[in-house]
Amino acid sequence: AHLSFVFGIDISKDNLENRLDGACARFLVNRKKFKNMPYALFVNGDCRYNIRDGSAMMNDKAKAITKAVFGEGPKDERIGAGVLRQYGKGAAGFNVTSSQFAIHYFTQTPDIFKNFIRNVAECTALQGYFIGTCYDGMEVFKMLKNKALGESIEIVDRGTKIWEIRKQYTQQVFEDDISSLGYQIDVFQESINKMIPEFLVNFNYLNRVMVNYGFRLATREEARDMGLPEGSGLFGELYSYMMEEIKQFKSKKYDYGDAFKMTAYEKKISFLNRYFIFKKIHQVNTTKITLDQEANASLLNELEEPVPVPIEAKKPKKVAKKKFTILDE
Repeated sequence: AHLSFVFGIDISKDNLENRLDGACARFLVNRKKFKNMPYALFVNGDCRYNIRDGSAMMNDKAKAITKAVFGEGPKDERIGAGVLRQYGKGAAGFNVTSSQFAIHYFTQTPDIFKNFIRNVAECTALQGYFIGTCYDGMEVFKMLKNKALGESIEIVDRGTKIWEIRKQYTQQVFEDDISSLGYQIDVFQESINKMIPEFLVNFNYLNRVMVNYGFRLATREEARDMGLPEGSGLFGELYSYMMEEIKQFKSKKYDYGDAFKMTAYEKKISFLNRYFIFKKIHQVNTTKITLDQEANASLLNELEEPVPVPIEAKKPKKVAKKKFTILDE
């Protein structure tokens, strides 16, 4: 992945510190297993609040580590050599900010959403990227269109419930504006074995807000350099892209593991998801942005219209090591 340092934030302390499968335990195991593992620091924090000023951090240790990572205050040896080694790494922002299957927790209210996007803007370096994945809100909205409040769609395999989405909103339309926030769904996944509240993500609205914060969707060329067909798309499109690659280059199937063997119900669940890559092209004053303002027309003009092109084999190229931050609920 060509990473030099990863700074991870998670609201769940167990996700970080569980001795069996917490992030810290998995990092230490992989650090011994692989030669080129990047350095990493993980802190317990809530990204509904500001990261840079420390208010997102849930304990004093997390606040101290975060201050050091962003190069604030004197270098204090009491914080530990591992933290001091990364002092100031995030001062100018990170090359990549990532939120995988988590942004749907931040579309609950305008204030929460604004705080999260502000964090993304303040933690991403100029010319850096914000990457993420989540259910595509419009796809889920259409799927639940004829369901009443409290009704659900579920998938049962051989008597076992695998997945369920329950509708918890009454709105009949899903506009591409601030009114799209707060559409609650409850999601059951067999691996978690309980209902978890989430909120729909209107991608068109997200795109407009990201433009206001100085980002634009990655161009096709930028996306292809990352092994993706476009700056954004549904997982079903990724599946088609994968199958076309495998058809043209047989050896590619080894890169994808068992992804091409998905069952019909696995496809139904997976294809509701969207991936996105935004590139930060301008610095903005994040304290002055409002969620309901119109997108900057000059930035919108920089978005590339997708045009289907044949897949070409890419030559491997050297990539500079990057700093990476993870924003999770």
